[in-house]
Amino acid sequence: MAGVQTETTTDTDGGLNVGYIDAGDWMSYTDAKFEAPVTGSYKITFRVASLNGGGSMDLREASSDAVLDTFSVPQTGGWQVWTDVVRTVNLTKGTHTFKLYAGVGGFNVNWFKVEVIPTAMPLTIQAENYTSMLGVQTEATTDTDGGLNVGYIDALDSMSYTNLDVMIVAAGNYKVTYRVASLNGGGSFTIGEAGSTTVYDTISVPQTGGWQIWTNVERIINLPAGKHNFTINALVGGFNLNWFKLEPWTSPTLSSSSSAASSTSTATSSAASSSAQSTTSTASSTSSVASSAASSAPSYSSSSAAGSTSNHVAGPVALSWIPPVARENGTILDITELGGYELRYRQVTDNTYTYITINDAWTTQQNFTWLEGDYIFEVAAFDKNGIYSNFTNLYPR
Repeated sequence: MAGVQTETTTDTDGGLNVGYIDAGDWMSYTDAKFEAPVTGSYKITFRVASLNGGGSMDLREASSDAVLDTFSVPQTGGWQVWTDVVRTVNLTKGTHTFKLYAGVGGFNVNWFKVEVIPTAMPLTIQAENYTSMLGVQTEATTDTDGGLNVGYIDALDSMSYTNLDVMIVAAGNYKVTYRVASLNGGGSFTIGEAGSTTVYDTISVPQTGGWQIWTNVERIINLPAGKHNFTINALVGGFNLNWFKLEPWTSPTLSSSSSAASSTSTATSSAASSSAQSTTSTASSTSSVASSAASSAPSYSSSSAAGSTSNHVAGPVALSWIPPVARENGTILDITELGGYELRYRQVTDNTYTYITINDAWTTQQNFTWLEGDYIFEVAAFDKNGIYSNFTNLYPR
């Protein structure tokens, strides 16, 4: 440093602050290294105090004295009356050490903090906005948002999005919604890190009945903190992709059936009966459950009525169910009050479900071109107010 002194601070964190700062004074912090994971904008917060204001300070690179930012220090009304000055600076990828230089004195500094600016979420990535691709084509879509979708997808085709740096500050679970369409179903793809072998999830594409009949497939993936550039790699083709959306996900607190009964009279009952069949089995069931209260994430707002039962299937699988006819409180439920159904399924070795939302009360079946293994299948109903029933098992036997 040059010219400054430390003193005891009455700021909330206690300890010392730097004061007695005059023009030309400076402090260098070569022992505190910041690793910028990507070239871009970073948030820097300065904790300052000034009786009269009017001071100014540079943030510089300690190694080169290059000026990164210059800002004015406001009047706070006292030498120990503290405020935050938040700035955005551009940093290159790599290691940085910083220096504070006073252009005009008359202020105190307690600390400054450098932070990665996280990518705003939910983040929707249009499938056609890839940086590079292999084998695919774009086409006009009749989906609700218009524009283009990616189609003509075959096995080993790919799309990479290295033009979009996704900054994840906190490692954890994130929900990814894929907007897909498939005439026959049976396709699958992975989402992973561009330029590496890292794969975060493998997604099966359901049969939607047409190349422009769209549905959402929701998955939960775990992402480490840092910069991400995603890539989509087709394992089995035969599907279209319009977009995929990333957003934070927290496991919800589920409401009990009894509390739902007392808190709302609009909750729909579950699909009254259901059946599943494959090339190796046929089945039906007539179970019903009480509904849960709605939540802000309806795809995850209700629990199974009973323990999830696994079913061994090998081949095409057709699921069907009967719409509910009554609400939890016993009042009649007309099908015109239903918003649709939500299916979820997973292999018993998986930790997360694949969700399929059907926004049509009259559609009571879902076909899979091929599934093989031990699977759990469940269905729930939801009304037009977004209130969900519990999920009910489908029981092949």
